[in-house]
Amino acid sequence: MYQSGGNDMFAADNGYLLITQNETGEQFTANVIDFVIEDGNGCVYFDGNKQFELPGETDYNVLEDLFYSEFSVQQMNN
Repeated sequence: MYQSGGNDMFAADNGYLLITQNETGEQFTANVIDFVIEDGNGCVYFDGNKQFELPGETDYNVLEDLFYSEFSVQQMNN
């Protein structure tokens, strides 16, 4: 997907991102976290799959702040 805008996060070569939902401990892995504003909504994608949407949000900073308040991200190496 790799949309323009937002501070998209990319895994280092031969690695991946370990994404943990802070409240539940549920974990995801991805090579790319993509922050996108589409149709007037803030969306976050992991490897091109939409994970959540913030209706009516068009400010990347608010979208990213919400994401990082709910998820932690670690760079992992294979």
